[in-house]
Parts: sequence; C-alpha cells; structure tokens
Amino acid sequence: MTVNDINSIRTFSVCGYGYEWGTEGIDSLERFDEDNELLDEYDFEFEGNGDYESLNDGIEFDDISLILRNNDTGEEEIYEQKDFEKLGIKVNGYDPDKLKQPSKKIDHSKLTDKDYYLEIEEGFKGIWGQLEIKKGEIFDFKKVTIEVEFYSDTFISKVSYDGVELEDYDLDGKSRSENPKVR
Repeated sequence: MTVNDINSIRTFSVCGYGYEWGTEGIDSLERFDEDNELLDEYDFEFEGNGDYESLNDGIEFDDISLILRNNDTGEEEIYEQKDFEKLGIKVNGYDPDKLKQPSKKIDHSKLTDKDYYLEIEEGFKGIWGQLEIKKGEIFDFKKVTIEVEFYSDTFISKVSYDGVELEDYDLDGKSRSENPKVR
C-alpha cells in the first residue's frame, strides 16, 4: 500500500525550524561607555518599551521538510529540498546569490538614540502548516507551492496547496533575541 492511497485519510505537514520577526520601540539605549567612547554595537545596552509589532514569519527554507502520512496505515514519507523538483513542487523566489551580498556598514557615531528600534527574532520548531486529505480526495505534489523570501539574512518560506497558504499549526518556542537596528 502506498502512503498517498486515495482510499485512505492522509495528512500533509510542513515541518522545520523558522522565525517570527517584529519590532519594538526603545525606552533606553546606552551606546557610549563612561569615557564617552562609542561602544561596539554588540555591546549596546537597551531596554524595550513593550510596544511589539509583528512583521514577518516563516519556516527556514534550508530546514524545511514535507511529510505525507497515511493515517490509516501509519506509513509516512519525508521529503526535503532536494526532492522538490522531482515531485513537481514549485519554488518561487529562492536566490542563493543574496547570501553573498555584503552587509551595510553603519557609522553609529553619527546617529542619535531616536534613530534606533529593536528587532525581535523568535525561533520556533514544529509544524508550520498542515492539510488533512480525506478518503477519495486526490493529493498532488504539483499543487504545492513554496514562496521563498530573503529576510533578515535568512531564506524564509510560506507553503501553499492549490493556492491556499497553510497556516501555523503546532509550534514550540525555542529562542528569542533582541537587537537594536537603525531605522
């Protein structure tokens, strides 16, 4: 019996590690030491104001796994990035050359505290989307589309099936970082 048996109930899941990004205002920011020398930006001390705004989220493209499970038999197949083309999965927006772009150098001495905000990055692992396929329904990998975006030095993805984006399903928080950024 195959995993994608039309006479069984199946589940298609999008799994892996990904992120949610947002911004928050800064209540206090210390960019200078006691001798009034500019600190390295990684040594800045800051406190956010709690006014969080979500900006973007998605699963990391290089970590994505697609799982098709036959719920009647318990069998499952796991597919990774190397399998997508063979399955007919459309991948839009992936450009590995974006990783080679140099980062912009910032002269922090010419900025004021009001030029900064906090970028919040939260990492999550788990199921980023899921689709239940009923008995009698056809599941076709050619209807899967992965939209890839280069965001905050990472390729993040959103997965859809037949034009409908699969929503977050079961994510566990893993990490959180706060970094001051320039507007």
